Amino acid sequence: MDIIWHGNSCFTIKTKSATAIINPYREEKGFKLPALKGALTIITGSSEGNDNLKAVQGETKVIDWPGEYEVSGIVLTAKKSQGEKGFFFTMVGDDTRICYMEDTGKDITDELVESIGDVDILLISVGGTAGAGPEMAHKIVEEIEPRCIIPMNFAVPGSTGELQTADAFLKLAGGTAVTPIPKFSISGRGALKEDQTECVVLEPQLA
Repeated sequence: MDIIWHGNSCFTIKTKSATAIINPYREEKGFKLPALKGALTIITGSSEGNDNLKAVQGETKVIDWPGEYEVSGIVLTAKKSQGEKGFFFTMVGDDTRICYMEDTGKDITDELVESIGDVDILLISVGGTAGAGPEMAHKIVEEIEPRCIIPMNFAVPGSTGELQTADAFLKLAGGTAVTPIPKFSISGRGALKEDQTECVVLEPQLA
């Protein structure tokens, strides 16, 4: 599995059976996307401007509503966020369970944690304000206890909007010495650390 971040809350996730594109954004969001192609494209609806389907080449299955889906070997469960709009989701591919959480909207509840279940990799917003900031992200991490955290939606050179850098979150998570990498690649969940939560910071891959 390869996980590639394109800035903001956009990712490409490549499994052995298929590729998923998450929240491709419009250019007014501050960056320009590279050419994207995937069997499925997920539009969570949590933020305005993350619905640029024109950036995804070829045929793609669009998922923009909560529900349960299976596309080319990827199993997806999307649930409505606690906030006013959008959804979060879990997906399973290559025997690895990923949870994508752009904004829960409010404090995470025990019921929500139970419904999410075990998480191998958590993709979570860390640089926003209110429900998408570093303190909330850290609280969610402590409740969900993923084996790996990959931050998103934080300020990097060229980004727009009122975003913080990932520094505050990394300090809370104990990952201040993390060196950003172009992509995160694992053979499966067995390659993740079992005795501690790993924090992986990605460099945005842009056009």
